[in-house]
Amino acid sequence: MVSDKSFFNTKNNCRISLKSLLNEKQCIIAIDTSFIAMIGVFVEHIKEFDAMFYSGLCDSTYRAKPDKEIVSLSDRLNTINDIMEATAKPLIFDFDTGGKTEDFYSNVQKIEKSGISAVMIEDKTPGLKKNSLLDQMVKHELANPDEFAKKIRIGKKCN
Repeated sequence: MVSDKSFFNTKNNCRISLKSLLNEKQCIIAIDTSFIAMIGVFVEHIKEFDAMFYSGLCDSTYRAKPDKEIVSLSDRLNTINDIMEATAKPLIFDFDTGGKTEDFYSNVQKIEKSGISAVMIEDKTPGLKKNSLLDQMVKHELANPDEFAKKIRIGKKCN
């Protein structure tokens, strides 16, 4: 059963809550909730977890897809909307490389509307990314530092 607290919580309050937590604590504890809203219900009632984390790897694995940024943002946000309905705790979103720089602003706006509290992006080249767990097997191409910094600036403007 969804608690009354999460039912009446606004999505913006989750973002504020994460900022408050980060100011209060040196370290926050988050659990991965990448595939089902039921985990959000559990997290809501377990005080040891400050926040949730939505992993690209776990989401892809749950869908039996390779971790190569092929699960659409829309599909991921549909799952996140279910999770956000079940809890008032902040959610940190693993946005892989964040996609193309020219699409980043509109994508971050979509992400913010879903109530996500923070976005994490990798400094790899966009496109068919290679999973970091395969370090020995594949060559990872880092994004151009200027282009990556531009994405960060774009993301900060969305706030």
